Amino acid sequence: MKLTFAHLRSHKWSLVLVLLLGFYLLLMLTYDLWNFGGVSRMRPRFADTHIVLAAAECDQKGYDVYLENPCDDDNRPHCYSRLWFFLGYTGLNTLHTDIVGGIVIAVFLSVCIIIIRPQDLTEFLILSILLFSPSIMLGVERANMDLLMFSLLVLCGYLLFSKIRLLRYLVYPILFLAAFLKFYPISSFAIFIYHFKKRRNFWLLTVLVVIIFGLFLWVIREDFSHLNNNIPRPNGWFSFGLSALMGTITKGKMAAGANLIVAIVILLSGYGLSLKTQLNEQASSPLNTIFFLLGSWNIIFCFFLNTNYDYRTIFYILLIPYLYDVLRSKDTLLWTGRMILIFFSALAISLWFNFFRYAIEFTGTNFGRPDLAENLTWAFFILKQIGSWITISILITINIELIKKPLQHQLWGLDIFQPFKKLAKTDQTRS
Repeated sequence: MKLTFAHLRSHKWSLVLVLLLGFYLLLMLTYDLWNFGGVSRMRPRFADTHIVLAAAECDQKGYDVYLENPCDDDNRPHCYSRLWFFLGYTGLNTLHTDIVGGIVIAVFLSVCIIIIRPQDLTEFLILSILLFSPSIMLGVERANMDLLMFSLLVLCGYLLFSKIRLLRYLVYPILFLAAFLKFYPISSFAIFIYHFKKRRNFWLLTVLVVIIFGLFLWVIREDFSHLNNNIPRPNGWFSFGLSALMGTITKGKMAAGANLIVAIVILLSGYGLSLKTQLNEQASSPLNTIFFLLGSWNIIFCFFLNTNYDYRTIFYILLIPYLYDVLRSKDTLLWTGRMILIFFSALAISLWFNFFRYAIEFTGTNFGRPDLAENLTWAFFILKQIGSWITISILITINIELIKKPLQHQLWGLDIFQPFKKLAKTDQTRS
């Protein structure tokens, strides 16, 4: 009994979080209060699970769901890989939306708590601020399939460090499955820059990934014309990505020049910060480091590739275990610790934008000041995008620190940062 009680005490903050999440979701789902939490609700419930099951169901009925999808309430065409049609062969259809969506959400939230395990009130508050944010809860409300991708990446992280060789080999088919289902997880293979000790294994895997994923894209090449039309490119309050701000201002007509300038500024900022940042390689467990790389590579890939709905920010959750470890380490430099705290602050502002937007619009409507509310909303939206740019810059900074030595090893000893070493040393000497 004492062991059990001690075990519960050591996980008390995780248990509190489980209770709060259960209570929050019970209120939201029972009384449909999503708007009060800054979340845009959709119909039917778990709408993104519904559309996937609808596509699988209508594919079984002979429809070309890339053109029409009458099994979906809004006839939304399919915008993912045709591999999702396999669900139809299992007998799943739109009648199972609540069951499938509920499982996807429950697994995602359980995985989040398991991998992070807050140890004190500060860590609990940071995790709560991120997990309850409108951006994360947007994916939960819709039971979006990105939650499944998140859980698959966590599974890969654990399998990668399994003592059983066969289980370690399962990482590769799981990552390919995720990439075939949603495309963007192909960026996850970049973690092997850090993980592989033998250069030959890394380059062999790189060639295999290019060949296998290339063959997959060639097989589904006829779908791309439809996917190009069907894949959402959001612009507006719920958008996330490099083009989100300009896309909203120009109403979907991206200003390529402005986007390029912002991209260059972000990349240079990330590299510039890395010249002053030092990370202790022993500050975090290898597993948490892999989680960080998995999360950050998917975030960075999606950020620069396309505009996304805010729920794709769920991958920020994968970064937290590593960042907690760095903050806990006594060897962490003051500069690095402050940079991580800035990262969390900018991320919180970005993720909670829609809560403040709903509050501002509600206040403006009830007090007869809609113009003021609109101006404040735009100001907060710009602040949201700046917060996103800051977090991406810091992500690039930490990634450079983590992979520069492994990358040099994989590139036959070539140090691509060599031209800047003197500048970095001079800067550190002056500091």
